[in-house]
Formats: sequence, C-alpha cells, structure tokens
Amino acid sequence: MSRKSIISAIMIGVLGGVFIFQPIVASFNAYNLSGKHDAWLMYLGNAYKSISLFKDRYQFFEAVLFGLFGAALMVKLRTSRNLLKLQSELQSRNLIMDMIQQGENQYVTFLPTLRWNPEEHKPDEIVELAVARTIAGFMNTHGGHLFIGVDDNGNPAGLKKDYQTLEKPGREGLRQYIMQVMTTILDAGCCPLLKIDFYEIGGRDICYIRVKPSSYPVYVHIGERAHFFVHIGSGTRELEAREALDYFERMLE
Repeated sequence: MSRKSIISAIMIGVLGGVFIFQPIVASFNAYNLSGKHDAWLMYLGNAYKSISLFKDRYQFFEAVLFGLFGAALMVKLRTSRNLLKLQSELQSRNLIMDMIQQGENQYVTFLPTLRWNPEEHKPDEIVELAVARTIAGFMNTHGGHLFIGVDDNGNPAGLKKDYQTLEKPGREGLRQYIMQVMTTILDAGCCPLLKIDFYEIGGRDICYIRVKPSSYPVYVHIGERAHFFVHIGSGTRELEAREALDYFERMLE
C-alpha cells in the first residue's frame, strides 16, 4: 500500500470508528440497560448528541479507542484486498507465461507489433490489418489469445515502438487505439468481445488480448470490400465467398 492509501484508510477508519461504531455500541448498551421497550433509534440519537458534546474525559478516551479500532480495521481490510488483488495478478501472470512458453497453436497467436513496421521504420496500416485479421479470425471460430509485443519464438519484443507512434503514449493509449482500430476495421459491436491486459516480461511490456467467439460473422473492412477470416491451426486464413457460405452452413448444422 502507498503512503497516501494508508493515510486515507486511517482517516476513514477513525471517522467510521467514532461516528458509526461508537454510537451504535453505546446506543445498544443504553437500550439493554434501560430494560424498557423504547425505540432503539432514540438511544442512537442520544449517543450522537453525547459524542458531539464530549462531556468528560471518559467519553474522549472512548472516542479515541473506537477511532483506533476503526483505523486498524480499515487498514486490515485495505491490506487484505491488496493481497487478494496481488495474488490474482500473480496467478494471471503465471497463466500468461505458460501460454507463451507453449508457443503458437489454434488458440494462441503472437504478433511483434500493433502498428510499427520494423523494416520500414514507421507505422504501417498493413501491420494493423494483421492484428485485425487475427482478431476477426478468432471471433469467427473458437475465440483465442493474441499477444502483441511477442515474436514468433515467444520472446518479448516489447511495445516501445508502438507507444512512440501514439498521441497518448503508454498502455492506456494503446488500449484505446486498439479499440479504435476494431471499431474502424471490424465493427463497434466487436469491442465487448475483447479483454485487453498488459504485462511486463523481461523488462518489456506486452499486450494480451483475450478474444471471445462471436455469435455472428465478423468481417474485416478493407476499402469497399468486406473480407471473412477464420483461425485454422496456428494461422489466420481468408475464405472466399463459396468457402464462407460452406463454413456458415457447417456452423448452423
């Protein structure tokens, strides 16, 4: 936890202890000791009035104790939540590493960049189309896992060059750009089928895209034509019109 997060947790805990826990405990004690069947809310109201007055030293120290209790409880809750989050991230990272080590297959594909052409040393729409084709191919078959910033051998190539081509460099900028590409080349309705995460491997960022299968055909729009791709084996292949029709018929059987 950061210092700012700890201070925030302590402040929230102190306020909760003094203005929530203490009045509730005090009101229940007064309610039980009275032996009457009056409305409990009346005792709760009296407890809040008592807190605001701080009539004696006892009430002050009681407030301090409840404040400390609330602060300790809040810090513990924040710490537990952070530990669970860290554990989840470690498990996800291990799964990612396992997929990369197993190499490309019918469910996993590696692409070294999103839009940077290393041979031309500049952004290239052809590279972006490769990403769009791969994603469309997964959507039109069984779904899959796309890793951007990983070379054919499963080594992290990183996203540094891609970051430099963006108006908003960094992970969030790349995430937004991917969604923009999907909306332009595929269809805006495809975006909910993508889950984009980033991981640092070997000191380099990689982008992991979990692609869910689509319930309807997804086309790659290039110019005035719409192209239909499927993922077969460890690669993406375009189907001609007759092949696409046969494929749809098999899917409906």
